[in-house]
Amino acid sequence: MSRASIRIHDDGYGRLHLRWWADDSELWRDILASFKSRCPAHHDRSFSAQTKTWSVPRSHYGRLAEWCDHWFDADAQQWEEEQPAGYGRTYTGSRGYGRYREPQTSTSTIAAAFATLHLLPSAPAWAAEAVYKAAIKAHHPDRGGDTQVMTRINLAMQLIRAQTEEKAS
Repeated sequence: MSRASIRIHDDGYGRLHLRWWADDSELWRDILASFKSRCPAHHDRSFSAQTKTWSVPRSHYGRLAEWCDHWFDADAQQWEEEQPAGYGRTYTGSRGYGRYREPQTSTSTIAAAFATLHLLPSAPAWAAEAVYKAAIKAHHPDRGGDTQVMTRINLAMQLIRAQTEEKAS
């Protein structure tokens, strides 16, 4: 049986970068065709020949997670918060885009929890609760949602609630 694996990382600038490997070239091409059909428009996906990665907007996280779960076993998925060196560009003023910058440091756990709910870390607790309620309605497995996405949402809200309680005391 052919095996495939994937690595996904967040560049810190609103895009998720992914690269996959497969033992069989036909399987690799099938995965590519499926990825292109899942993200058909150019603004949905782009390819970097330099880093040999595809990227999608961070807002497509749910769509990407579902696609990954379809093609890759859970143990073959590597989701990274930090990006490898050499991703992203810096603006250098009059010369336009300059050399590749050093990778950003990873965000804090609380910031990542807020990002899971598509909120800024400065969002009030009531906003996090409201977004959480909408997210569980949309992603609950009993309503056809994904269990892994639901787990991420629940863990994010647990962290936000713990932080809120800690601030209150």
